Amino acid sequence: MAGSNVTLKDFVKGSAILTVANVVLKAMNFFLLPLYTKYLAPADIGISDTVTNLMSFIYPILVLGFDSAFSAFYFEGSDPMRDRKVYRIVRQVTMISSSFMILVIAFSGPISQGLFKTGDYRLAVTIAAFTVVFELWALPDALDVRMENRMGIYGMITVVTSAVMLGANILLVAVLKFGYLSLIVSACLANFVRMAMFRAAAGRKDKTAFDGELFREMLRYALPLVPMVVVSWVLTLSDRYILLYYWDESVVGLYGVAQRFANVLNIIVSSVSIAFTTFAFANVEGEDAKDKYRKVLNYVFIVLQAMVLVIATFALPIIHIMTKPAYHEAYVLVQPLMYGQLLYCISTIIRYGFAYTKKSHLNLIPTGAAAVLNLVLNFILIPKYGALAATLTTLVSYLVMMILVEVLSNKVYPCKYDLGRIFAVMAVGYVLSLVTRDMGTGLQILSFAVQAGVMYAVFRNEIKAVLWIASSALRKRLGNR
Repeated sequence: MAGSNVTLKDFVKGSAILTVANVVLKAMNFFLLPLYTKYLAPADIGISDTVTNLMSFIYPILVLGFDSAFSAFYFEGSDPMRDRKVYRIVRQVTMISSSFMILVIAFSGPISQGLFKTGDYRLAVTIAAFTVVFELWALPDALDVRMENRMGIYGMITVVTSAVMLGANILLVAVLKFGYLSLIVSACLANFVRMAMFRAAAGRKDKTAFDGELFREMLRYALPLVPMVVVSWVLTLSDRYILLYYWDESVVGLYGVAQRFANVLNIIVSSVSIAFTTFAFANVEGEDAKDKYRKVLNYVFIVLQAMVLVIATFALPIIHIMTKPAYHEAYVLVQPLMYGQLLYCISTIIRYGFAYTKKSHLNLIPTGAAAVLNLVLNFILIPKYGALAATLTTLVSYLVMMILVEVLSNKVYPCKYDLGRIFAVMAVGYVLSLVTRDMGTGLQILSFAVQAGVMYAVFRNEIKAVLWIASSALRKRLGNR
């Protein structure tokens, strides 16, 4: 069985490896946005995002919550074959559930008709369906590599996968001019490569006897998470479909471009979360576990807020530099999406309290409440105010979810996170970036300086610690050369 002695040093090292792997290539992909917007019309991006977002709804339903169960049960118990048994159960579940995509492919025409009032995009639906299949087949192996804390291998596969997607995007968008199919085909190819590499890295561990009792325990843990898929999709992606219904693909495309800026935060938080899962579950019984979790949240917030500070404050010039005129209106959407995504990222770490105590069903309460609020506000406001309303309702809904997650998680797993300081910095940043959003660059620079000063004053010690960790790692790296 994989060792459970995962230290804070291991977590920092794992996070750093994955963050670098993610940042380098995904940042390159992000900075190719001018290329994409040059060759793809807002409607092309709107069509691509609509199909991709539908698949992002189907995929976690087919996972059935077993990705979370994998992490929760992997280290538990004294059985030396525990990891192999957990692995086999999740592999069989994903292999069986992936067969559902045959129906999606068979009904790709009607799905296209339902989304776009035309069957012309059935090929896009079909290719995206294969992307989901490859992602499902890769899941058990990716989880196994992660829980074994083999972050170097995980990072290398991430780099190769991102490089494949990056190269395919450039080729299909700018050279072959596949239009709305470009990003969908690239994702499918990248997921196939990712599946093959993780399968090779994990090796063959599925010859262990199937443990029916363990399967039932994992199923009881996982099934309450399935409704979370629905409410999470409503919360994060349903606004695109309401925009598509009341407006058109071009508006969805503008929203999608603005959302890509907010998704930059996920480069950091996804890397941290992957490493944090192993670290958190391996150390949950430690006496100083809660203090470590509090520090992790503070460090993650500092990095994320620094990114939000830059992009939200300078959204107008950034959008104008990186996109062609057809996309320039998207700058007003960036700021609320950035702060909404920041709230979401914070809540992902705090809600680990539900997992530590195996009370996964509690996830549904804050996410469900936020999803209902988001849906109601979207139907009221989007018909009149369009994409801006969608971003603001997202921000409000994430704030409600964040508060409810903290309250409920603190009841089952009390942990004194520094949310007062976090919210204070966020509030100052949001107000100042909003006030100067349409002003000249000079005032935006002043706003940036004030926001940075406030953040440093509030998180002085933590910022020094982050800078010390980063400089120490750099000096060590340079010293080894």
